[in-house]
Amino acid sequence: MNRLFKTSLLVAAMIPAVAVATPVAGDREVTLSGAGSSDKSFDDTVFSVQGSWGTYLDESSMWGVRQTVNARDSEEESVQFDGSTRVFYDYHFGSGKARPFVGVSVGGVYGEEVDETFMGGPELGIKYWVQDKTFITAMAEYQFLFKSAPPPAALLTRGAMNVDGHVNVDARGDLTCGARDGTWSTGATAVNGPADVYGADGNGTPNQSVGPGVTDVKQLVADSAFSPFVLKSGDLDGLKAMAKANGTYWSGTAVQTLTFNSGNKLPNGIIFVDTVSGDNIDKNGPNTTSPGDFANITIQGNAEGDPSGVFSGMIVVAGNLNISGSLHMRGIVYAVGTLALAVGGSGQIDGAVITQNIRNASATTVDPAAASTSINFNCGHASNPGGQMPQTFTVQPGSYREVSGS
Repeated sequence: MNRLFKTSLLVAAMIPAVAVATPVAGDREVTLSGAGSSDKSFDDTVFSVQGSWGTYLDESSMWGVRQTVNARDSEEESVQFDGSTRVFYDYHFGSGKARPFVGVSVGGVYGEEVDETFMGGPELGIKYWVQDKTFITAMAEYQFLFKSAPPPAALLTRGAMNVDGHVNVDARGDLTCGARDGTWSTGATAVNGPADVYGADGNGTPNQSVGPGVTDVKQLVADSAFSPFVLKSGDLDGLKAMAKANGTYWSGTAVQTLTFNSGNKLPNGIIFVDTVSGDNIDKNGPNTTSPGDFANITIQGNAEGDPSGVFSGMIVVAGNLNISGSLHMRGIVYAVGTLALAVGGSGQIDGAVITQNIRNASATTVDPAAASTSINFNCGHASNPGGQMPQTFTVQPGSYREVSGS
């Protein structure tokens, strides 16, 4: 995840040369900046270093390479690193001491706490020359993260899955992301009773599980293939921040048994129900979080807070989720623990449902007891849950830069 650090550390880097306040073609620019923060007990410390190299094409335009490295050191956890590398192009305006600029960057983000992906977007800032070859700059980047392709199926689970009852899982209705399977599981999937699962395999026969291509029920998927669709610690931290800003974050003892219903509705946006402690599950290694710290959430009927009767957004539960009532939503349901969907009335989820099943303690169960429940893959709602996911806006740490001449 991209981070905004609270404290800036300014460092200068130079190439011996002579330059003037208005650069000319061939002038080079080297920068180095750093920032960091820690809690009061120094148990959780983060640090970031960013550097760049660029060369002017003429007095207004330049291109270069920018590198960022982030490190996080938490108590009882090894240091985690992530970084990004971008190529940028900036165009500067004016010729005085203050020169605003706009530009674009494209590159990739990678590391231990993030999903590796491409990114790109616009940037803007201003440079103010304090000496002939020295200036101070402030810059902001608006980054679009080109994440892994949207989920490969309408319903995904790590481990085994039972699909029973009056449920229709369908990936045929939206092919804008390409053909998708109906379900994915790393264990075996059993489809029983009146349940129907349709992948975008080009035929109208449900519940098939054949071949290496697109199918209705794809089971025994390799864990390495499933892992790109698992939210990493950095992803969860970013979603928590969004939910806190939106007033849709829950933690503490209340989440041991928290119910959403007609009296406690789900407002649109990023819903994040965290663990009791607020720590990510197993952040210190496999099976290090007590099951007593897991959230246990139930969604009953009429829980949609929007007047339309449809919830738009993303529901993330750091624990176990039971959807026992009719739920109409556009977006993504993500359970770190287990998922049980036993709707008593009709419901519809347009987007995708993902169960990480982090302990793999029991099979994911989709077994509506009455009426008809639909889980329909929708590329737009799975890529940007219900249209509620903001793009990442990052203010870069302050820096002190010098321009060098050729």
